[in-house]
Amino acid sequence: MKDINVMINEITENLMDVTGYEKALDIRSVLYMHLSGYQLSEACTDVSAGGVAFPEAVRDWGIELQLNGCTEETLRTYAYNMSQFLLAVNKDLKDITEMDIKRYLAEGKMIRKWKDSTYNLRLRTVRSFFRYCADQGYVDVDPCRRIRDTRTAYIMQPVLTAEQRELIRTACRTERELALVDLLYSSGMRVSEVIRLDRADIDLRRRRAKCYGKGRKEREVMFSAECGVHLARYLEERTDTDPALFVRSRRPYERLSRDAVEGILRTIRKREPGLAHVRLTPHTFRRTRGTDLINRGMPAELVAKKFGHEKVQTTLDCYAAISRETVWAAEEKYG
Repeated sequence: MKDINVMINEITENLMDVTGYEKALDIRSVLYMHLSGYQLSEACTDVSAGGVAFPEAVRDWGIELQLNGCTEETLRTYAYNMSQFLLAVNKDLKDITEMDIKRYLAEGKMIRKWKDSTYNLRLRTVRSFFRYCADQGYVDVDPCRRIRDTRTAYIMQPVLTAEQRELIRTACRTERELALVDLLYSSGMRVSEVIRLDRADIDLRRRRAKCYGKGRKEREVMFSAECGVHLARYLEERTDTDPALFVRSRRPYERLSRDAVEGILRTIRKREPGLAHVRLTPHTFRRTRGTDLINRGMPAELVAKKFGHEKVQTTLDCYAAISRETVWAAEEKYG
């Protein structure tokens, strides 16, 4: 009979490659808290010939995701979701059924009060894992094959007006701040794409930036002349040698993180009373840019290409709060 503490340590070690050291330690603490005092019977620890343990399958799946080009952020999200599923469904891999997964999802939705988007994200994670397990022969049948996403009601988030964008720009006090807000808006890039930019990725003469989107797909985006001016000035005044496009203002001048960018925007917002009720995040600029481009007549297909969307409908759903004036103009033109 295997000791419960030995089993917990084995699970933690197998998860480290997927979740990282610190997250694996957190998982171990949770396992100790919930399983302390229990005994494992032989029936729980026996594995049939050729069988694969749950943590081993999660580790192999994580490696497959990496090979398929998933970003670090996606890997962390999937690893966390699978660790929660592993804790909730305390069964051997081959014993997990469709009903086990439905119970897990139902508990999340009804008891934990998951949002519909959270529900679908958890389901996509589990579905991806079991699809991999079925392809590799770790399970005989994919228990997720008949479980569908829940319907979500999309709520259009607010966008910035021209006046609010000007208030933001006038509240900036450094070339770095101006370059950052101008780049976020005019390029429409995700914050994850902006913080990964290097100096070498910027072509100031052509006003182009080479960025890497979801799945590490490379694309080239344009930015405004105003952004080009402030980027050039910001780069000229820097004294460090870090290759990153945006770095911290103090030594050791490390690359800006997502949290650092969000902190800069909060600081800018606090300086201007007219922005007190504005929710200013990096994605607010991206949403505003997409909406503005469509309202100015840019075809949705081109906006989708600029924003790195595989499906045009994603662009229309997320960024196309088409104004009444645009609809009337289209009526006059085509009606």
